[in-house]
Amino acid sequence: MIIRIFRPTIQTGKEGEFESFLRDTAIPLVSQQSGLLAQHVGKPREPSSTEYVYVTVWENVESIRAFAGERWQEAVIAPEEEHLLKDTWIGHYEVIQTD
Repeated sequence: MIIRIFRPTIQTGKEGEFESFLRDTAIPLVSQQSGLLAQHVGKPREPSSTEYVYVTVWENVESIRAFAGERWQEAVIAPEEEHLLKDTWIGHYEVIQTD
């Protein structure tokens, strides 16, 4: 399993618009992807921060590639989302079996 972490920093004042985009577009789209096992979205607790986190868990790299394409190690940014973003970071991690 692969954990994919996307950390977008949102333009100040655009947080509500970004949250609407997540609710109405991004989460429904990702939810339909084959191989997706879980997804969690978090908003900053610190009032001065505009960095969000979007964590998805996938069966394997092939599942991510089917969703994101050959450049699967990069963030998938929708055109209608671009103006909301100040910066982005993405990382991928192998799940460590603990039992």
